[in-house]
Amino acid sequence: MALVGYFWSGKHHKVVKGISLITMYYTDPDGVHLPVNYRIYNHSDNKTKHDYVQDMLDDLLLWGLEAAMVTGDSGY
Repeated sequence: MALVGYFWSGKHHKVVKGISLITMYYTDPDGVHLPVNYRIYNHSDNKTKHDYVQDMLDDLLLWGLEAAMVTGDSGY
C-alpha cells in the first residue's frame, strides 16, 4: 500500500487514488508504438516526476536508443 496515493488522472480529468506509473514509448516512422521504459512514482524516493523522466531518458541513451526527437505531455 506504500505506493498507493492520490494522483491527477489525464484519463479521468480529476484526482484519483491509485499507483502512478510513468511510461515512455518509442514511436517509429510507421507509427508503431512500443513501451521502452517505466517508473512507479514512489514518494519515499524524494524524487519529482521530472527526476524520474530524466533518469529514464539517461537510461535510454545508455541503452543506445537513437531518437530523432523526444516529446512529452504538458506535465513534464
